[in-house]
Amino acid sequence: MLKQVCPTNLFKKYYINAMTSISKELTLDLRKAQITGGLLGLTLVLVLLLPYYLIFGIEEVIKIREFFRLSVFIPSIFIGILVHEFIHGLTWAVSAKIGIANIKFGFQLKSLTPYAHSKLPMKTNAYRIGAAMPLLLMGVLPYLFALISNSSYAIGFGLFFSFVASGDIMILWLIRKLPGYQLIQDHPSKGGVILLDSQD
Repeated sequence: MLKQVCPTNLFKKYYINAMTSISKELTLDLRKAQITGGLLGLTLVLVLLLPYYLIFGIEEVIKIREFFRLSVFIPSIFIGILVHEFIHGLTWAVSAKIGIANIKFGFQLKSLTPYAHSKLPMKTNAYRIGAAMPLLLMGVLPYLFALISNSSYAIGFGLFFSFVASGDIMILWLIRKLPGYQLIQDHPSKGGVILLDSQD
């Protein structure tokens, strides 16, 4: 998801414990990001759909609608989005070596979406790995499997969760110029990150 949210007082607590100081913010305008993310996600879906169409033809493309039957689509969304956030959290815990206990999972009532948030800052490379992993595992891998197996469910699943990951792609683009060792933290109220300078 685009926004990983934590209460400001928790952010201040972890910020102090990490012995860091804020140097800069990299954030997105959420209204513009929603529009841009939607267009990005749609473009990604169309680009991925083209090879599937060229390999299997229009009849197989039409069959993708089987994934969007309510009996399949609703549970896939519900379970898939939870798994999406869990992958974020688990990957951050491993790649940043901070442990799963320092990952907060929750549910944002305002947007009706679950979220994963690291309680501790981490290096940019570790953050990148965690941000990209749901796209790779839930978007790219099912898509590649569909190209091999011609599975309407796999292609529908892969396309949908590639679309869902558009927000993650935007965050990755936002931090693309940061060096891998840069310490960063999820912004507590905006889409983006806060750059931190270690005082160690």
